[in-house]
Amino acid sequence: MLVSVFFAFQANVAFNDIADKKSDSESNKKRPLVQNIVSGEEYKIIGIAEAGLSLGLAFAISYNVFVFILCSLGLGFIYSMPPIRLKRFGIVSTFALSMVSLLWLFAGYFAAGAENISGFPISTALFVIFFITLSFNAKDLKDIEGDRKEGIKTIPVVFGEKKARKIIGLLIIASYLLAPLYLGLDFMVFVPLSIGFALANWILIVKLEKNEKPVLYIYFIFVLIAAASFLT
Repeated sequence: MLVSVFFAFQANVAFNDIADKKSDSESNKKRPLVQNIVSGEEYKIIGIAEAGLSLGLAFAISYNVFVFILCSLGLGFIYSMPPIRLKRFGIVSTFALSMVSLLWLFAGYFAAGAENISGFPISTALFVIFFITLSFNAKDLKDIEGDRKEGIKTIPVVFGEKKARKIIGLLIIASYLLAPLYLGLDFMVFVPLSIGFALANWILIVKLEKNEKPVLYIYFIFVLIAAASFLT
């Protein structure tokens, strides 16, 4: 299941890089396509192969898992590729990413032995949607120039970098504060913890350079702590 999702993620990244080659030449000059390390045709073959591996592994688990992985690949494709290219539309783009993540979560739920979706906690699904929709706008800070030239209406493009940093910082704070509410975490422990992590990310977003990686690392640490709390 994990390997299937890994290859689904890599396939989505490959097609996103193909669609973003022009804007990446402004904002992400170290990408393999921009540096001509691989050709567009080679990159496409790699993406198709990764998608095929992901679907093959998913089908080996069950038909239901296969369907969810297939849907995640389809949504990832229309997120990146024209003519629809959902990533053009601000908050809609991060909502699409939240739905891709939710589809992977559903796939894991069935891989673990579920027989139908009705038993999946609605609060967990809502948290995934809100958390990613609100917080993943941080990824757009480094792409302002390329996105502006391509007409992609991200928060940084619409509001300008300075104001966008504050808006995205507030969205990130909101996403952290939703965690204890939607995941049923211990309020006495996770409300202060959420505030601490939110403030750390606020500082990174408002004060530091255009690099979302430290923000994502803090997210992963928080997720690991939250996951560990369910095991104790």
